[in-house]
Amino acid sequence: MTGPVGVAALVLLWAAVIYRSWRLPRGAQSPQRTALWLAIMALAMAATVFYPTVYRALDRAVGVPNLAELVGHSLILLAAWQAHSILIFLIYPRSAARRRTWAHGALVVVSVAAMAIFFGLAPVDQEAPQTFTTVYAEAPYIVPYWVTLLVAANYLLGDMVRLVARYAARSPHEHLRLGLHLIAVGGSFGVAYWCYWVSYLVARNSGLSVPADIRTAGRSCMFAAIVFCVLGSTVPALGPRVGLPTPYAWRAGLRDYRRLYPLWRALATAAPEIVLNRPPLFVVDVRFWLNRRIIEIEDGLRLHGRNAPHVGHPGPQSSQQPDGDRDPAAEAELIRQAVMVGRHQVEAPRAPADEGPRETTPSYADRLRWHLEVARAYANLGREGRRPMSAPAARRLATGIAARRRKEVDDAT
Repeated sequence: MTGPVGVAALVLLWAAVIYRSWRLPRGAQSPQRTALWLAIMALAMAATVFYPTVYRALDRAVGVPNLAELVGHSLILLAAWQAHSILIFLIYPRSAARRRTWAHGALVVVSVAAMAIFFGLAPVDQEAPQTFTTVYAEAPYIVPYWVTLLVAANYLLGDMVRLVARYAARSPHEHLRLGLHLIAVGGSFGVAYWCYWVSYLVARNSGLSVPADIRTAGRSCMFAAIVFCVLGSTVPALGPRVGLPTPYAWRAGLRDYRRLYPLWRALATAAPEIVLNRPPLFVVDVRFWLNRRIIEIEDGLRLHGRNAPHVGHPGPQSSQQPDGDRDPAAEAELIRQAVMVGRHQVEAPRAPADEGPRETTPSYADRLRWHLEVARAYANLGREGRRPMSAPAARRLATGIAARRRKEVDDAT
């Protein structure tokens, strides 16, 4: 790959190598970090070797035409092996991971040895940087050379994509999960790139011409594979530091935003003034609109005599507690009754001032969790033949739950 795109790919690769080299001493005992560093280093060296200027310089220094082609392909197999090893060490126990890693390393060694034999037998005496396969596609022993390379590379990359998907599903860290998914995408593009070469060789040896669009697609797959793999290897480390948003957080926020809708709709219908701006049909800035929805729900609760949640000492009838002293179903029923009766018509119970420590403002996560529980209970009111409770019954239920849980705490202490 030449031109600005090739230079950009080289700069990106070597920047990743420098960064990982700086990070390596801090985790030198970790086989995953060592394998990651080796994978990026081998990929950067392969891309550098294939650059025409370096390609010719290497061949002149060694005195073997097109040797850079063999060296570059061997480095690609090394990079695929080490990238595959990262996932093996993450998923399997250390002893089993070492056995699997060395078994795949033996596959790489055998493949490189077979490729070297076919390369030495093939008549490739004229320099052909960037056009080696095009010029020698029909030469003897070139097809076996490529078959050996493609089988080994596609096996490693295909299994790597499988392991990435398996480990990413189990990872609780969203930036690590994003990095693994990006690497899986890069590996998929890598498989597509090698499949392109399979189709190219089949077409050439069948006497068919290869369309220019297919060649462009192959080069695009190679560049995409490099970019996604490099991004995937740096996102887990840099993402938390720079606060990089992930699609998982966006999706979770959108899910919470939609779950709050039944409660928000009831309060907004009863008190339209709590809605500052109507939300868009398709929410992009999920964090902003989710926070807005929580604020509007709490404004609507205050208008109807239901206080916003607090964390503190549970009063005998406190409807303010998202910390387990209130039942979301009872709170949802009280909100329904308050909305039906009208604003300020339902008395909001208060905890006695001398019964415990002063209430404190809860965290955003506590508020969100409590409102989600209440919204879910509110959406379920009247479903499956359930008869709504009367307001006095809902108050008695809430009082009984709070008293029972306070008694359990007192008995435990």
